[in-house]
Amino acid sequence: MIRKLKSFPSKLFNFIKKHKRKFIALMLLLAVGIYILFSNRNVTLPETYMIQQIQRGNLIKSTTSSGSISSQKIFNGGFKTQSEVTEVYVKLGDQVKAGQPLMKVDDTQLSITYRQKELALRQAQTARDQKYNFWSTDIEKIEADIALDQARMEFDKAKKDLENAVLRSEIDGTVVQINLEVGDVTSITGSNTKDTLEARNAAAVVVMDTTNLKVNLQISEAEVSDVKVGQKAMITFETPSLTLEGKVSKIDLLSTLQNNVSFYNVAVNFKQDSNEIKVGMIGDVNIILEEKENVLIAPNNAIQFDILGEYVEVQVEEDQFEKRYIKKGISNEVESEITEGVNEGEFVKIYLNTNVFPGIGFGG
Repeated sequence: MIRKLKSFPSKLFNFIKKHKRKFIALMLLLAVGIYILFSNRNVTLPETYMIQQIQRGNLIKSTTSSGSISSQKIFNGGFKTQSEVTEVYVKLGDQVKAGQPLMKVDDTQLSITYRQKELALRQAQTARDQKYNFWSTDIEKIEADIALDQARMEFDKAKKDLENAVLRSEIDGTVVQINLEVGDVTSITGSNTKDTLEARNAAAVVVMDTTNLKVNLQISEAEVSDVKVGQKAMITFETPSLTLEGKVSKIDLLSTLQNNVSFYNVAVNFKQDSNEIKVGMIGDVNIILEEKENVLIAPNNAIQFDILGEYVEVQVEEDQFEKRYIKKGISNEVESEITEGVNEGEFVKIYLNTNVFPGIGFGG
């Protein structure tokens, strides 16, 4: 039995070889039969369609993206001297104004230095005044001026250092992070406005403007050319259920590469009247690229195209349609502006069975 099974392929091959022409003719006949079967099946499908009236309306072309929320203004407060914290004037969640004290370090040595430099400045001023008399030479006067300037610079520095012993907010906002408490020793970091985790963690106190916020988006190279600074955008949040209006405020000139696609960082500024939106939340943004009012609008699934261009089928009688080539204005994913080819109030055909479309495909 096994021997017979093994010999079957060779017998089949010898048969095909012996009757090669007949076998090829049989395969061609079978292929034609399959083609006719499926071709006829498409032809017999009923033509199903609906009609829709061409009307005037407002049309919006937009692009959508999602991104995280951050503050437009951030102050990472830090000290320029290494010293012990003696006072913390604020707590988390406090609302502060620009110039308001946040934290203080030990200023004992800074106060001593300030008084010393103040005394030195007075002495230099007196010495300079004494040199400006009839008996002093020009060189002596110049030397007195230089000494006074030096004393004044040292005094100004000592005064600034003493003032910097008290950390003050540079913006109006909310205290969102406090990294030091009384008794801790400060690091020499100074203050900055960097919106990074590293900068916030290195600061003594972090203040954010939680009213004026922004969404940080990444727009692909295919769409970013249509995005302009100043364009209106609608920002939608799931929790809380809220939609706010904003504007594109910044578009980076340099891109970042992700999966061989270039993306550009885009910022959309917006303002909230409450504190419902928190930094770090995700917002869905719809940027309005172009908007037109009172234009003729047709659904994209009514627009077809062939080698001559885009067209619609306009109803002229109850079951009769004529082919009209059209010109389009702006389009979105659903509708298109029609600038030429149809009139307001006319009805166009929308095919519901895509297998019977006479054109090559959809426009839009």
